[in-house]
Amino acid sequence: MSETVIIGAGITGISFARHYKKPCVILEKEKKAGGLCATENTGGYYFDYSGHFLHLRNSEVKNLITKIMKGNLLTVKRDARIFSHNALIRYPFQANLYNLPLEVKRECVLDFVAKPELGKTKHDFYSWLISTFGKGITKYFMRPYNEKLWTVSCDKLTTEWVAPFVPTPALSDVITGALTDNDKAFGYNAEFFYPKKGGCQAFIDALKDGLNNIKYSTECSRVDIKKRVIETTDGKTYSFDKLVSTQPLPKLLEQISDLPANVALAKDNLDWNKVLNLNLGIKRGKGKAKLASGMNWVYFPSKDYPFYRAGVYTNAAPQMAQEGRDSLYVEFSRRPGDAIFPQVSAVVAKLRHCGILDDSDKVETSSWFEMPFAYVIYDSYRTPALRVIKSFLEKNGIYSIGRYGAWKYSFMEESILDAKKLAREI
Repeated sequence: MSETVIIGAGITGISFARHYKKPCVILEKEKKAGGLCATENTGGYYFDYSGHFLHLRNSEVKNLITKIMKGNLLTVKRDARIFSHNALIRYPFQANLYNLPLEVKRECVLDFVAKPELGKTKHDFYSWLISTFGKGITKYFMRPYNEKLWTVSCDKLTTEWVAPFVPTPALSDVITGALTDNDKAFGYNAEFFYPKKGGCQAFIDALKDGLNNIKYSTECSRVDIKKRVIETTDGKTYSFDKLVSTQPLPKLLEQISDLPANVALAKDNLDWNKVLNLNLGIKRGKGKAKLASGMNWVYFPSKDYPFYRAGVYTNAAPQMAQEGRDSLYVEFSRRPGDAIFPQVSAVVAKLRHCGILDDSDKVETSSWFEMPFAYVIYDSYRTPALRVIKSFLEKNGIYSIGRYGAWKYSFMEESILDAKKLAREI
């Protein structure tokens, strides 16, 4: 019997199944639900698959999360910093220049005042940065950080992804942040929510509670759109009326037999990067090092540091490790074909150098997690390619949703809302 088949028991797939009122089955390739929102326990240290936090602005989603978590939820005021010029700068950089050297601060403020208008023919991210923040802020933070994160030049990126991820303060905010150690909140993630215990996995487990239609260790290998059949790597088949895919869009397209030439060309125009995530379990020696005291994460724009961000889970939720210990994550961006993992000892040395660790801290455990699809590259090819692909998929009763299914830069709340919307429409 044909039914709706969902590929992926991550946050999007589970949310869709939760709101869908018709028969459906979820195919999940791993042994547990969660996808990139899963959590691992290694020797008493809890690690998510990189830093994932709930940013809730929709009242309906907030009420749902509060209800299903049954008290296992913390509200955290974000404490994020940028390590620049051997100083800690409050996030966002553009509104918190206070701790920078005087000459750098002066350059950033004067260039902000003198910033040019964006030309009508300029649609790239670099031109937008210059016209929005001026040359100084762009030079010292915006360009080096974003090129480290995205792994492509800023002039190759469009601005389709910018809102709400890049705060744009007024001149008065820039001046205030240059003259005072200002703590005004900016950005979509000024406050976030996180489980008291269990990491992101606790949220996933609560969201899927009551669902008994998940087939674990079941990976899709081929989609036959003519016969309306999915084949899995273990030789099983599932007939579908509608297919909801939450896996990365390029993977779905690779699984579909006999793609039309224009769709195959559009697939080849999709670009992305990957992230290598190093988890570290730290036994503190003399107490928390300066940079790790209370801060949730720190951004690193300088090429002197190979990682773009480092964070401390236990500063949001102390139960992510035992007393006197911290769970840390360190993130590196790579192009898809780059398989080089840094030496853990070299990474630890850099963390000691910048002050996240000190010499008395002991690394008790370390592990790598690779995200082969991390950030969707917003270049000039993306939007035209998606129009072709989406039209083809929906004509064949296939709906690709979620951060990687819809091929976009988004947050967890958006995945929940997108899944709910589709569940009501089909």
